[in-house]
Amino acid sequence: MPALTFMQTSKFANSYSRYNGERARVRQKIAELITRHQADPAGWLRNLERLRDPQLEIYRIKVTEGDRLIFSVESSKIIFLDVGPHEVMEDFL
Repeated sequence: MPALTFMQTSKFANSYSRYNGERARVRQKIAELITRHQADPAGWLRNLERLRDPQLEIYRIKVTEGDRLIFSVESSKIIFLDVGPHEVMEDFL
């Protein structure tokens, strides 16, 4: 399986630049995604919470008790969509 590539939307970049939470935790969660992929390239998305739209592969992971990182997966590409309070998910439900 090819190596992961990463992209970000302008919405993610804006949210991250204004993010009041722990940016180190966001970076840690991204590093955990990479580790999961390296350990199990075929099943690394298993047990991650997928948002409801069956046509899109959009996932969310918990950064802190209230904050979420939203990303989509297209083949071996991860696109970071948004980060912030729990409410950021509403745009993707």
